[in-house]
Amino acid sequence: MTDAPQKALPGRLPPLPNDLLVEVAKAIYGEDFAPPLARALNVSPRTVLRWRAGDARVTPFIARDLDQLLANHAASLAALRQQLAPHVAAVVEAEQG
Repeated sequence: MTDAPQKALPGRLPPLPNDLLVEVAKAIYGEDFAPPLARALNVSPRTVLRWRAGDARVTPFIARDLDQLLANHAASLAALRQQLAPHVAAVVEAEQG
């Protein structure tokens, strides 16, 4: 779990915690998230690897992009679940009957 956002300096936003970026990226893309995340964020894979290692701060504005990626991923999962539902219902009915 990640810590609360760091306190920002006046007029500045705190950086996004690197571990939170890693958690979100793994949830969407799995362990090898650097190449697809780099493409999605339009940054170099090296930048993502530096973020992953904690060698570079993650700009706070990446949070908005990660949120959109999570929303898209959640919508895709929900659509797949809907497609799977009739098959699950058939299995449950067969097991009960």
